[in-house]
Amino acid sequence: LKAISLGIVPILLVAGFLPSIAQAKVYGFCELAQLLHYKHGIARADLPNWMCLVRSESSFDTRATHWNSYDGSTDWGLFQINDRYWCDPGNQLPTANVCRVKCSKFLVPNQDEAMKCVRKIYEVHGFEAWAGWKNQCRGRKLDDVKQCF
Repeated sequence: LKAISLGIVPILLVAGFLPSIAQAKVYGFCELAQLLHYKHGIARADLPNWMCLVRSESSFDTRATHWNSYDGSTDWGLFQINDRYWCDPGNQLPTANVCRVKCSKFLVPNQDEAMKCVRKIYEVHGFEAWAGWKNQCRGRKLDDVKQCF
């Protein structure tokens, strides 16, 4: 009986991690370009900036988070949406939560909630809202997306 129960422990441990693993998604370049264009209506002419932004902010990984030591806030998901202003981190820290959404919604493969919030951010600040875009994309030659369509 002891041998059987020891054999089950690793299986249960792995099974316990499967839901979080299943929620992770690292997008391919063309996969994300097509998703942003076809599902979320981003114009093809604007895609190089969006693709550069996502690459610079999260390396196309939905599970990316970054804690900011200067103010204790965290950036979440593909677009690194900041919880001080845009979403609720669920940790009782003050937040404006302009997008009225839990930040954890930005960490999943389905980017519908993230895109709703991204549109609000972009309407107010444009690409200037993202440090990654300002530092790595603004004024530079960007990757073409023609091969994706």
